[in-house]
Amino acid sequence: MKKMWYIFSSILLSGILLSTSCTKTSDPEPVDMAPAMSFVTETGYVSGDATLKVDSAFDVKISASSNTNSKATLVNFSVTRIFNGFDTTFNNPINVNVMNMIVHGQAINQVGQEQWKFKVTDAQNNSREIGFTITTVANKSTRLSSCVSKIIKTNTSASRCSIVSAD
Repeated sequence: MKKMWYIFSSILLSGILLSTSCTKTSDPEPVDMAPAMSFVTETGYVSGDATLKVDSAFDVKISASSNTNSKATLVNFSVTRIFNGFDTTFNNPINVNVMNMIVHGQAINQVGQEQWKFKVTDAQNNSREIGFTITTVANKSTRLSSCVSKIIKTNTSASRCSIVSAD
């Protein structure tokens, strides 16, 4: 009986020691290896969602840099435009650690919403993407119909003329 008690105590003590001596190592926090990238918010530059007239020109200023942990060189800068499910991407090979870029854009020639995405990729294929939506509206200018000259010359009632909206 003493021998049984001794074996049981040894097993119990061994189990307690093993379970308390093994501590779970915490997983390290994941490190963001993507390059840094942001819009420069200065007067005259689009840096977020905007409403523009159809075919309006605009500028975007972007700053990007290599990740401080990976220090990988930036190798590509791309601009993607998406309108009605169709996209067009312009790739620009680069080879820098710091980039300040001004993109000259033009709103689409149709009324609607167009997404603009800007992406920078480094030599280790890490990337960062930022973007905004341009909502295009019609170029509404007002003009009077051809009867304006008649109103001035004949002093007739203006009720016969209407203001026409031209697109």
